Amino acid sequence: MVVTRMDTTASRLLRYACVLGVFILRAASSEVGDMLMYEDTKWLVSTENHPFLSSCCQGTIDDSAFNQWLVQDRLFVEEFKRFTMHVSELANSQGPEAGELMAGAEKAIDDELHWFQEKILERNADANAPMQRANQDYTVFLTSMSNEAMAGNWPLAISMFFGIEKVYQKAWQNVRLCPTCPDWLKEYAGRWGSDAFEVYVDHLEGVANAALLSASEEERNKITEALQTMLAHEVEFWSMAYEAGGVLKTEL
Repeated sequence: MVVTRMDTTASRLLRYACVLGVFILRAASSEVGDMLMYEDTKWLVSTENHPFLSSCCQGTIDDSAFNQWLVQDRLFVEEFKRFTMHVSELANSQGPEAGELMAGAEKAIDDELHWFQEKILERNADANAPMQRANQDYTVFLTSMSNEAMAGNWPLAISMFFGIEKVYQKAWQNVRLCPTCPDWLKEYAGRWGSDAFEVYVDHLEGVANAALLSASEEERNKITEALQTMLAHEVEFWSMAYEAGGVLKTEL
């Protein structure tokens, strides 16, 4: 059996999701999950119904659109790496479960950036393309979340980290499970839509739910609003990529 970079990264995340041999089990009722899916339309468009995802599923995605997504996502992951570092630093004061889980996530980011660069070269995409406006707006928002983490706002920081990972996991899982997903796209969809990555995200959800136990109603409202803002940015990101194929923008 050939062990790919995708297998290695997923295994690393899964290993760090298991602390002292005991899983942080996902609650039957998830408060952070309810916050994330508070507005059904945003959730469905960002994870399932957006034309970018539908065209990936159907195998009709334009090369220009896919390359736009690939290059812009690499740029986004560079900012996400900084956010992950700040959440990981804060997690160290929240107990061994949170600390170990975030340590694994932080270590996996470098593999992620290397993989993106390989794929950009493989597809002959423009690695020097400038960051697009939708990506700029998203990274500005992510910087504000990093500031919250640095200020010690653990419930918001871990809820946001979980939310971003969950959107990606669900979106690419939906593509992976689509019977018309082309073979070449299965590597991409399988990277974030795998069962192992889902287990890792479920453990993040458990940590986020535990963090919310100490949050006030005002803080919960702020987290819900922030998660909905994040989903809006995700939709804009998909649209930015899809428009590179010469199609119209998707509105919520």
